[in-house]
Amino acid sequence: MIHPDALGEFKDGAASLVALSDLLASRRVAPKTVAASLGSVIDACDAVLTSSATLTQDVLEATADYPEAAAEIRAAYDQTAAAVKTLENEAFAALAAPVDARVRLVLERAAYEACGRLATALLIGDLFILATKPRPVSVRVADVLSFGPTPAEGPQVIRATLQVPLEPITTSDPRLLRALVELGLQIVAKAGVEHPHIDAEVRSPTGACVRMHEAPGAVNASPPFGSNPVLLVRRVLFLGPVSNLWGAAAKMGGILTDLNAEQTAVTLELP
Repeated sequence: MIHPDALGEFKDGAASLVALSDLLASRRVAPKTVAASLGSVIDACDAVLTSSATLTQDVLEATADYPEAAAEIRAAYDQTAAAVKTLENEAFAALAAPVDARVRLVLERAAYEACGRLATALLIGDLFILATKPRPVSVRVADVLSFGPTPAEGPQVIRATLQVPLEPITTSDPRLLRALVELGLQIVAKAGVEHPHIDAEVRSPTGACVRMHEAPGAVNASPPFGSNPVLLVRRVLFLGPVSNLWGAAAKMGGILTDLNAEQTAVTLELP
């Protein structure tokens, strides 16, 4: 069982670090203000490291039947803890020296790295807290892809075109399905797909199939399906593979997965 409190505490600490990272990156903030924030940085790092240990253990216990997924999960959380510990050490070191341009740059880089790893850990935590207690309902795939936060387009956002008619209906947990689609996009983007595309079709007699792959006609100068709606997903940095944990979370929710050897095309088979 994944304890919501552990994930909540982890999110609170992560939110504090993200806010402090923004402060460190702002050139409008004076060095004295940065120096005064170092204690808060250290406290936030401690909170993240403590809650991360509990969350990691919870997620690993939830995926005990999926050893390959557990290895990917442990690697992701170990990378997160290492990045946060590095930031904490740099903040401690900065307490003993004036916060000049060099120290500030070191802190900014360490905070950026830690926040990138935290985004990965949060995605995994959210995914498995949904997968451990799925709440399946009858829902249109198109409706699942139409809700959720929409980040502004930019280099840190994956932009996927959609070709999803109204007909495909699934009996799945909508939030879990949405999380699986978003992680599927991360997988194909990491594999080098430059123009991700999502399409869906009815599976007879029941269920649906959702595919994420390179958009047809992507070699042309103009984007394919230009008039089609799009799904925007904030890009998350993965140092290692995540396909096994993606497949494990899907299976826990009654969904089957498939992907090609290059991981440039992934499929969700929905009940």
